[in-house]
Amino acid sequence: MASTKYLNEVLPYKLNAVHQLELALHRHIKWVEDGVRPNIEIKFDSKTSTVGNSNAYINPVLESGIVHIRSILEFLGLRYDKHSKKLVPVQNRQPDDAGVEKLEIKGTNLKMIDLQTLTAEMGNKGELILESLAFVAWLANKFVAHFTVLVNDDKNTLYKILVAAQATPVITINHVYLPHGLPSPGYKNDFMP
Repeated sequence: MASTKYLNEVLPYKLNAVHQLELALHRHIKWVEDGVRPNIEIKFDSKTSTVGNSNAYINPVLESGIVHIRSILEFLGLRYDKHSKKLVPVQNRQPDDAGVEKLEIKGTNLKMIDLQTLTAEMGNKGELILESLAFVAWLANKFVAHFTVLVNDDKNTLYKILVAAQATPVITINHVYLPHGLPSPGYKNDFMP
């Protein structure tokens, strides 16, 4: 597997999508609390391309971010188990699946995340973070891939997604980049007018 491409392009791209989800959720949660659905206008080269309400922005960012969180978790070696409703270690990858253990840095292959180590690292917020990550992995299948429940206006659901969006980059950077002497990838765009 092309380690450099994953470290410098694929993971930063996915982390940026998760970061965009976090930024969008901060706004969206406020709108839900205020009971408003603002109008939007999207322009390309100063020409209006899309008009509507905030759902035209929130829904795709929400769905994309949820899917990216799930794919990052699976890449790192964690998957959602529908029976226990928790994250569990990935056991068998398909030959064409990308996984952290296929990355090589300075002649050493990385290891999948150990769930017990991860839990210990998270301290007193561990249960909330793992529950939120598992919930988002479940949402990737039940909300994004199927029509089941609507999550746009449920503050508890939005909060869990926000926690997962905030934790995913930290976990990725702390387990892929920093332990191997690599700088944190530039993936954030914090500009929010």
